[in-house]
Order: sequence, then structure tokens, then C-alpha cells
Amino acid sequence: APGGAAESSPRRLLAALQMGGVPCSDPLPALYGFAHPPCLFAHLAKLQRELGPEGFPLLPLRFCNR
Repeated sequence: APGGAAESSPRRLLAALQMGGVPCSDPLPALYGFAHPPCLFAHLAKLQRELGPEGFPLLPLRFCNR
């Protein structure tokens, strides 16, 4: 549907920029992570595993199945 929420998704725009090879000051996969919270949290959890919980404290994430 034209003008729908799916068309205005920032993830679609970032994917198009990445596929088009558009230069960017920040890596486009990093920007995509901010548009997709579970992806961002996965990267943060990886940093915590590398640096340790004291070096990189992170609040635990709880999932709720509705």
C-alpha cells in the first residue's frame, strides 16, 4: 500500500543505501542496528561478553511472550 508504514520504514531506506553502495560517515550496518533494537542489543551483549560485566555493564533484557 503506497504511503503505508512498511514503505516509510527506516530499515528499508538503510538497506537501499547499503545495497546502492552509498558512502556514509558511519557504517550502514551499525545504523541498521539502531533501527532494529534486538539487533542492537545482540551487539551490546557481544561487547559485554568480550569486556566482562564489570567492564561493560548492561541491564538484563527480559522477553515477554504475549
